[in-house]
Amino acid sequence: MTLPVKQSYINAFIVYLSVFAAGTVLLEIAPTFIFMMEEFEVNAMMVGFIAAAFVMGFAFFGALALFKGVALAEVNLRLSLTVGTGIVGIFGFLVGFAPNYWSMWVFRFAVGFACIMLIVSGMLLAISWFPLEQLNAVVLSGTVSMVLGTLFAAFFGSKIASIVGGWRSMYLFFGGIGLLAFVLWLILGKAAPCATDGGGLVSSEKSPAVQVITNGYVWCSAGMLYMLLCYLGIFVFLFIALAGDFDAAVASKAMVFPLPYYVSAVFNVVVMISGSAIGLWLLTKTGRRKPFSLIPGFCAPILGLVIFSLPFAVLPIIIELIVLAVFLLMLVVPTWLVQLQELPGVDFGILVNTIGAVLLIAGIAGTVVPIAIGWALDQGWAVFKGTLYFFVLTWLVCGLAGLLIPEPEASK
Repeated sequence: MTLPVKQSYINAFIVYLSVFAAGTVLLEIAPTFIFMMEEFEVNAMMVGFIAAAFVMGFAFFGALALFKGVALAEVNLRLSLTVGTGIVGIFGFLVGFAPNYWSMWVFRFAVGFACIMLIVSGMLLAISWFPLEQLNAVVLSGTVSMVLGTLFAAFFGSKIASIVGGWRSMYLFFGGIGLLAFVLWLILGKAAPCATDGGGLVSSEKSPAVQVITNGYVWCSAGMLYMLLCYLGIFVFLFIALAGDFDAAVASKAMVFPLPYYVSAVFNVVVMISGSAIGLWLLTKTGRRKPFSLIPGFCAPILGLVIFSLPFAVLPIIIELIVLAVFLLMLVVPTWLVQLQELPGVDFGILVNTIGAVLLIAGIAGTVVPIAIGWALDQGWAVFKGTLYFFVLTWLVCGLAGLLIPEPEASK
């Protein structure tokens, strides 16, 4: 059963608007890092811990999906979307009112949990919303929406803060996008029929978690997803690193740039989005998988090292390199999504558990990144830059993981 075309696109738009809002919450911390340290009177590692809260939400949902996949599969998925959009909207908005450090952490954790719940629930519901030939493109749109939200917050967050009256007002602005999506879903999306509610995803295994977690290819898939989560963790510190030293970062914490910067950012975000479409088209056209993880996995670290080595004075060049690196990242995302469905030893009955395992493994690894880099910043600039370079080099894991996963014809 599929929905009428118009209703399908309305539903998908609302869900991915909420995911976009969650993405802005994730990386709105990048242009406001120094403000957070001053507001809560904490060191850089503790702000890194706040940044990691979002990804911890990913990992927590992954644990639930891994060990309770059957129960999750039996939940009404439309209800999951209602709860997910509600959490993103309400808690994303409350971030702007957080009275203390730990309330900020809890709100961000909740948004991260809801964001990945929306992406996974949307992935499963797309089966009844869209024809089979459109599934990969629709599912891909969820992850792209989140990445687009992170870039929007990173590139334009400081400018929005200067317009709306400060970083807390900027947080409220981004949270308001989530609230809008929640209201739209309640009005337009909650009555959508679904063919997969409570059926078709239950494993015949009593305990599929062990079967999934001992599958080496699941760990490879987690290695590919780690590249995305590591990128998000590193880019929390983007503007601090580009400033050249910590004192310069504090002095330039307002970070309002000339108009050409924002024009370039808009243009390059469009270029970045095309990476996912090109990646999916190439996957379909060639039937190959490995090149689209190998090439980004080995080229993106080189770009990352160059980006964090350039002075702030050449910001336009840095923007171009960032978008090129993200373009390569967006080639990986459709590859990861397609390979996740093709992993040897994984069938539809344990798909939810498999997704959970991948999210749990990658989420734990991704959580370490902002905390470790924040700790390094507290130790001094040299330690900070060295740690930053180390995690950029860990993007190589993606290329190696893609190399280990066999092509579809090889696994038959």
